[in-house]
Amino acid sequence: MPSMTKSNSVFQGGWYSETNEYVVACDWTLDNKNVIAADITGNIYSFNAETGQPAWKQKETHSKSLLALSVNPSGRIYATCGQDGKLDICLAADGSLLNSNLLGNSWIDNIQWNPNGKLLAGSIGKVVHVIDSSGNQLWRSEELTSTVAALYWSNDSELAIVSYGQVLFYDITSNNIRQKLEWKGSLISLALSPDGNIVACGSQDNSVHFWRRSDNTDAEMTGYPGKPKDIAFDISGQYLATGGSAQVTVWNFKGNGPEGTVPGQLVLHNDPINCLCFANRSSLLISGAKDGYIAMWKLDKNGDGEPIDKVFINSTPTSLRWRNDDKAILASSNLGQVFCWNTNPNKGVGVGFKN
Repeated sequence: MPSMTKSNSVFQGGWYSETNEYVVACDWTLDNKNVIAADITGNIYSFNAETGQPAWKQKETHSKSLLALSVNPSGRIYATCGQDGKLDICLAADGSLLNSNLLGNSWIDNIQWNPNGKLLAGSIGKVVHVIDSSGNQLWRSEELTSTVAALYWSNDSELAIVSYGQVLFYDITSNNIRQKLEWKGSLISLALSPDGNIVACGSQDNSVHFWRRSDNTDAEMTGYPGKPKDIAFDISGQYLATGGSAQVTVWNFKGNGPEGTVPGQLVLHNDPINCLCFANRSSLLISGAKDGYIAMWKLDKNGDGEPIDKVFINSTPTSLRWRNDDKAILASSNLGQVFCWNTNPNKGVGVGFKN
């Protein structure tokens, strides 16, 4: 198993492993004792989180391309979906299949567990299904006017769904639309502030549109050279980090912001941002770009910041995940690599695994 040597770096120690195909996503499982990764051909891999040693592998779990992986908040089960219209729920301990749900003949490319881990939402075409961990279908949306672009649980029973020109908030228990936010344009991504009040969407026209649910006000951030597919709020809900270019643009929602303010700009990458992920317990941010670099940032009160450190992986990051306690970071790549770094206490970021 390849390993990474210590240095005076935030990205310290840890390990990496190589698979043969594009890794769609990776995450932590089993109380952070294991790491799971899914590649585009449908292979699922599990590794010991401390050593990187392979734990198990499930081959070709989908007959066509695998498109998404979602680990249950318990860490004990996970779900995958793909182009075959199939939604699988499996045990994280060994990858064995618990149940399989054929939702249709189209692609399933958006799946997410609700916060308590009892419900799983998945979109196929213009429809969203909600099932429980046993595979029982509990709810089905009406057919929307266009293909679902994104979905997100705002709480255990309320699901936000993005389609062309709108974000719909459904109460799953009553089957009612609680709120409808409209804007004439093609929305491609979704992020909610931790309190659920601010809704942000990247748009096909190279802008970010946001609404405040409490008073239905909305605004638009323009000027991006590309499509801001990657957007994320920090744990406080003050900062919204967005891609759409080779630099990370950070909007500050404190007070009356971000309207009428100049956003922070995090400058390091030479190619477009591909991944963004805030820490679970602070406003530390990691970014990955097509130039092969992964960087960690500490934001100031205005949303500007300097890179704490960076690491070059010689491939394009496809997903980034902090461990629950923010003491380690996972990354996957388009060349089939899975990386795990401990954070370096000498840099004032955290404490890593024992070596």
